[in-house]
Amino acid sequence: MLANSMLAMKLRAALAAQGRRTQAAAQLQAQPPSAVQAQPPSAVQAQPPSAVQAQLPPSPPAAHAPTLEAVGEDSIRVTWAVPRGVAKPQAHAEISLRVEGSSRWLRVDAVSGKLDEPDALPLPLETTCCVVKSIDPQVTYVARVRLGNQSGWGPDSPSSKGLQLAALTPIAPAAPILEAVNSTSLRVHFTLPPVRPGTPASPSSPISAIAIFVQPDGGAWQLLDATSSTLTAGTGNAFLPAASRALAKGLSEGVTYKAKIRAKSVCGWGEFSPISEPLQLHFKPTAPAAPVLEEALDATSMRVHYTLPPVRPGTPAHKWLAIHVQPDGGAWQVLDALSSTLSDTPRKVVQLLSGSPSYAVVKGLSEGVTYRARVHTENIHGWSAFSPISEPLQLPVSEVEVTGSRSREERDAELRKRAVDVDAEVVELDASPCPKRAR
Repeated sequence: MLANSMLAMKLRAALAAQGRRTQAAAQLQAQPPSAVQAQPPSAVQAQPPSAVQAQLPPSPPAAHAPTLEAVGEDSIRVTWAVPRGVAKPQAHAEISLRVEGSSRWLRVDAVSGKLDEPDALPLPLETTCCVVKSIDPQVTYVARVRLGNQSGWGPDSPSSKGLQLAALTPIAPAAPILEAVNSTSLRVHFTLPPVRPGTPASPSSPISAIAIFVQPDGGAWQLLDATSSTLTAGTGNAFLPAASRALAKGLSEGVTYKAKIRAKSVCGWGEFSPISEPLQLHFKPTAPAAPVLEEALDATSMRVHYTLPPVRPGTPAHKWLAIHVQPDGGAWQVLDALSSTLSDTPRKVVQLLSGSPSYAVVKGLSEGVTYRARVHTENIHGWSAFSPISEPLQLPVSEVEVTGSRSREERDAELRKRAVDVDAEVVELDASPCPKRAR
């Protein structure tokens, strides 16, 4: 403010001095010849005839047409060139703008940079540009310049080319694409629109920011804040143009969302993109088909064959599969993929990788017991419903029949004893039936 006040005082003082010199020159030229002759001869001889004319330089010639450049959402920079031979320290420039199609010119104040202010001050000619502020971005403006010195103002320059700030805002980008991340998050993918010719560049790009708006089904549009990655109904931070995707967190599972974006340049925000295709965050997998059970290597293991359900369009692929097995009359347990045994708290379920087999082996089961199985799959949205229960499979009993055994430990002891007896019988059969001859 202090600098602006000092500039205004200097300009007013310079203009006042210029006015006094112009008035004095006019008074001298208006004197009759007798007044000059009335002066003493020495006084007349002391001033050569061209002395008065030499004190005042000629008026400046017309300047070239200025150029206009957008520098803000409501600001234009006017730049001009000073013709050769014009003494800059004693000259000033008057800048005027008018709306295209109108005949009324509005002068620019050198201190405030605003149009049509009372007593608008010209600019000292040490500078060859000025910024005009607070203009209507929807209107096309043209500018002209005229230069002045002690002898008065020169002619107006030709008009500049027209400039409308709103015509330099970004065009609408393409519709963004939504990608589900988990049951409460999605990712917005976007691209920048092409840049209009003549759009001024920000420090890194003609596009300076991207605003993303997200709408839940039946709700209001909300701004996606770049700092918190959450939706806000108020103000928030926009995304940098270098980013090509943005994460939206804190959403509601099962709700359908849409998104739209807009880009910003130095001249302001552009038009909104078309609305994206909707995305629902409740796309869990469908239930698989019932598994099929098969006897495996021995009487205490079996294979569970399964197939994966089809993937819903627009949803992620299956990542995990859990196999639940139930002995006849018992509780459901989960297959631990690390040990291939049943557990109430499995350390890991079956991970679905490319090229993985479509079956799993279950070990540590009981002979003669009937088992059933069911499966379900998981993607990033959660677990599917269970498949139908498989047909039952009864594991066989060992070929060695052991009677009177009341537990596995007793049965194993009986089997070991039977094995010893068989070995003894084999030894007796191998013995020679003929007695040895005495020597």
